[in-house]
Formats: sequence, structure tokens, C-alpha cells
Amino acid sequence: MCQGAKDYPWLNKPQAIEHWLKHSPPSQSTTVILDPDFIFLKPLNVLRVRGASVTLDDVLPVDAIPPGIAAGRALGQYYRIGTGWLQFASNVCGAEGKCSKVTPQQAAELYQVGPPYMLHTRDLQRIAPLYTEFMNKLVPLRGQDLLTDM
Repeated sequence: MCQGAKDYPWLNKPQAIEHWLKHSPPSQSTTVILDPDFIFLKPLNVLRVRGASVTLDDVLPVDAIPPGIAAGRALGQYYRIGTGWLQFASNVCGAEGKCSKVTPQQAAELYQVGPPYMLHTRDLQRIAPLYTEFMNKLVPLRGQDLLTDM
């Protein structure tokens, strides 16, 4: 069990991903992160159905981004999880951090995602420590909210 997971089991996910990347990194260029309760009834396809895409560095119109997964371009399943996370943004990335500058409209249109996540393995290696860091900051603020890790 990962540190803190006794009180909040979802901390296992970011810490396990970070551990896996450090100790047995994948050789594939693309990594897909699933939740253990997933059942696929059809092949997993990469589709773009929203009007824009968020990269690690910017928000771009969809026609400016080639299809598929590449370094700096991740995809996730669209969920209707809302924009409530905005109230915690400055606690996580600081008042001047990029996540604190996301507007409610951008949050509603671009950030309502969850697993499966599909991303370049180098990007996952880059963000895995941040995922753990941010989760450790969010858990005390959000308690047992199941959506905290999304």
C-alpha cells in the first residue's frame, strides 16, 4: 500500500504509476491508463469530438493538432465531472500556476476528462511526480471525493 492510501485508497494510483515508471519503465511510446473496473465492448479508438485540445503547454484548436497520440498531446475520455475543481486550483499549482488561470468555460469544455488516459510515455514520465504531488495536496481539501484523481 502506498503512503497515505490507508485513509484515501486512490493515492495508490499516482504513486504506483510513478513507482512503475522508475523501476520498470515501458518500452512503448504510448501508455494507456485504465481503471480496474473497465470493460471494453468495442476496440478503444482515438476520436476527437470536442472543439479544442489541451496540450502540456497550451490550448489549441483541434484543426491545428494532427490526430493520434504524440509527445505533448494526451487524450482522455470525456466525463461530465463539472468544474468544481477550479476552487482548489490555487492550492495545487499556486496563484500564478497555469491551472489557476483556467476559466470556467475552458474547464467545462476541455478538462472534464478521466480514464482511459492515452499519452506519450515520455509525457507520463514528466507528469507522474506532479500527479503524486497534486494528489497529496488535494486529498486534505477534498476528502473522500472519488473524482479527486481525475
